[in-house]
Amino acid sequence: MPLLILFFILNFLDRQNIASARLANIERDLSLVGTQYQTCVSILFVGYIIMQVPSNLILGQIKRPGWYLCGCMAAWGTISACTGAVQNFHGLLVCRFLLGFFESAFFPGAIYYISAWYTKRELALRTAIFYAGSQLGNAFGGLIAIGILNLDGHLGIAGWRWLFLIEGSATVIVAGLGALVLPGLPSSDTHLTPEERDLAVWRLREDFGDAHFTPSTSRLDGFRLAVCDPKTWFLCAILFFTFVAAAVTNFFPSVVNTLGYSRNITLLLTAPPYLLCCAVTMLNGMHADRTGDRFYHITIPLLITVGANILAATTTGIAARYVAMMLMPSSFYSASTVTLAWISQIINQPAMKRAAAIALINAISNTSNIWTSYLYIGPPRYLLALSVNGIAATIAMMAAVGLRRYLAHEDKRIAL
Repeated sequence: MPLLILFFILNFLDRQNIASARLANIERDLSLVGTQYQTCVSILFVGYIIMQVPSNLILGQIKRPGWYLCGCMAAWGTISACTGAVQNFHGLLVCRFLLGFFESAFFPGAIYYISAWYTKRELALRTAIFYAGSQLGNAFGGLIAIGILNLDGHLGIAGWRWLFLIEGSATVIVAGLGALVLPGLPSSDTHLTPEERDLAVWRLREDFGDAHFTPSTSRLDGFRLAVCDPKTWFLCAILFFTFVAAAVTNFFPSVVNTLGYSRNITLLLTAPPYLLCCAVTMLNGMHADRTGDRFYHITIPLLITVGANILAATTTGIAARYVAMMLMPSSFYSASTVTLAWISQIINQPAMKRAAAIALINAISNTSNIWTSYLYIGPPRYLLALSVNGIAATIAMMAAVGLRRYLAHEDKRIAL
């Protein structure tokens, strides 16, 4: 878990550093006009979506998934570092697309990887712990950016170029070290003694059943099983509309910048919401595991998301607006982590079906990041984006109600 958290921190630093670069004049230096910046933000998710399902189907049949994840990590780190050398819109566009293409393997692959080691009642907390990596990346991304952007002009290189070069290079180094440490699967990992392997396998077999260790006859079969399961589409609706509300993170420095502070103060102010988010997300995941409940641990945070967006949309007061920004990440990320754990809990057999479902749901959900980038217009209120966010969170709650009723119906049918 500590390694996966570190990987996720670097994943978000490499993905979100373009937001800090915007405050350091990347648009001026590359002569970006109109919606070209928004296009560069959204194009990442085109590459990200394309490869998620194929990548996870490959991962589902690999005995050392950690090696595969680290290889993809080294690739995206290289692309991120190369972004520091782009000279125009088209160069930035290509780098962002390739960054998303290689990053696509990590998130669904890591969720599948976690589900291969932990039981149902351990998944929500572990998913929350893992997800804390993204929030720490968001929290410290601005602080790290302050330090790196101060290199502006050193060796004749702009500060935003240093940002991509340094953070991308760090990712490549950590990927190489991670490949030496990450374990394989419980049934075959060489880091464990034979007794520890037996215990790891027994825990999962008692919880999930023998099918947890029986892969589908083919990748296509696993994909077909996932597509034909109604639970996949209920969960997809919950996560999709939650991600619509969460798209504000792609523009968080710009939104915080509407408070009227300097660049460094703005970047500093982006940290507290994500630090709070880490604590709230883990507490929500821990309580979800202890109680065995998933529904209320999704819907209650989403209700707070609705309230936060209403508050942000209806006032330009600094205090009230910053309170709304404090609440946003904690609420929608708390909901999404429990949703991800719910996927592994109720779509768990066979393993290839689980791998396909995780990737399919995450891929479709991330399509929201392509078009939501164009909603963040009309500062300082961003009325259109914040209104869509509130409506989306409401629809996500409705989808959770639908899934709960479907599961209750299925339980009654099985009991008969």
